[in-house]
Amino acid sequence: MPVLIWSILLAAATFGAHLAWWRVRIPRRQTRALLLLSFGCLAAGLVFLKAVGPSSSCSVWFPSSPAALFQIALFHVAMTLAYITTYSALEVDSPSLVIVLRVAQAGAQGVSREELLAELDDDALVRPRLRDLIRDGMAVLDETRYTITPKGRRFAAVFILYRRVLGLGKGG
Repeated sequence: MPVLIWSILLAAATFGAHLAWWRVRIPRRQTRALLLLSFGCLAAGLVFLKAVGPSSSCSVWFPSSPAALFQIALFHVAMTLAYITTYSALEVDSPSLVIVLRVAQAGAQGVSREELLAELDDDALVRPRLRDLIRDGMAVLDETRYTITPKGRRFAAVFILYRRVLGLGKGG
């Protein structure tokens, strides 16, 4: 039970640190910042438990064995990866999210197909993603052409392999 409690406390502390940091200033590379924050909190939490656990009068509530610390770390890494996957959907508006929000905003009167298509142009959906790829070093813009970098190629290879394993082909 203490392993679960400390795992949840560590995840909550990481989320609290995330909220505090983002209130002060949203980092330019948010996913990278989240990874650094999360693994920094994990390291600090494990050092704390290892240092305080054996010396505490309530040592039963401070797991410090290698197995317990490994379980806490495993939980934290799983939570971090799940959170980052979810967070990326909030970081940039997905086409589906834009459509749902616009239809909900229209209320009972609804929104016409033409209005939706006018709002879902390249400025709203494509250009922000291209800027993100350039910012993250996955693509470069040479005058009028975008080309993928080695980093972008490695990133894409993961998804290509995953789609191939699932038999999904190259489509989107």
